[in-house]
Amino acid sequence: MAEKPPGRLDDEDLLGSVHRIGQGSKGSQMRCGIVRTPANYVERKFVTPQYAVVFLPRSSGWYTDHRGREYRMEAGCLFQRFPSRPHQIHIEKQSMHCFIGVPCQVFELFSLTGLTHPERPVLPIGGGEELVCRFVRIREELRAQPEEGLARMLLRMQEFIAELLERGRTKGSGASEPIATAMQLLNEDLARRLHLPDVARRVNMSYSLFRKRFLERAGTSPGDYRIRRRIERAMALLTKETLLVKEIAAQLGYPDEYAFSAQFKKVAGVSPTVFRQRHG
Repeated sequence: MAEKPPGRLDDEDLLGSVHRIGQGSKGSQMRCGIVRTPANYVERKFVTPQYAVVFLPRSSGWYTDHRGREYRMEAGCLFQRFPSRPHQIHIEKQSMHCFIGVPCQVFELFSLTGLTHPERPVLPIGGGEELVCRFVRIREELRAQPEEGLARMLLRMQEFIAELLERGRTKGSGASEPIATAMQLLNEDLARRLHLPDVARRVNMSYSLFRKRFLERAGTSPGDYRIRRRIERAMALLTKETLLVKEIAAQLGYPDEYAFSAQFKKVAGVSPTVFRQRHG
């Protein structure tokens, strides 16, 4: 049997969740855990009365808010489940995610102080396995806590979430922030036609410098990056939805299904129809 790399966490040892005060995964007021997600995992119109944050240590995907706006999620991102707001997530690869949930009043407090906002559901926080271990510690503290200690435990969970949100707010404050902002712009509203020099202006860079810095950071040009995001979104729709190819093309802003199919095949190596037959 092959040994795991030194320092590598064993996923099977990490899995598990704890729910306190209330019944069920959505009804409990305090919850924390780590769960496995299969490839192409989709949650549609998910609603919870509580406030929760979810950390993706390794996988990537898409977050769609209650208005249909899409946000790209990369490994190391935190996404938020706002109280009573339906949303959808799509996780692209088999992996695991860490979550922590608290009463909706915590969200109200964080909103009043400006720590969070529904317009910023996805935050890059980094962290990796070190952060996963902290979720494990919170979970086990919650499990061991007697009833009379839950109020103090709630404060501990609230402090941890606040730290994660603050981390997301300051993560991009360095020199790479303009490119991180540009990536987010290129990930959003995939049906809209974007003029790349306008994106460069929005991050206060000349287009030539913007393209150079973007290529250094992402390993691809801004234009190719957005094309790839559109095709990844199309793959998700082809895998999980019953939309016609022409409807997907229209949803992603292509003039017709032929232009869409040509670009899809160029990126994916097969036509949309063949991709659906193999993965649908």
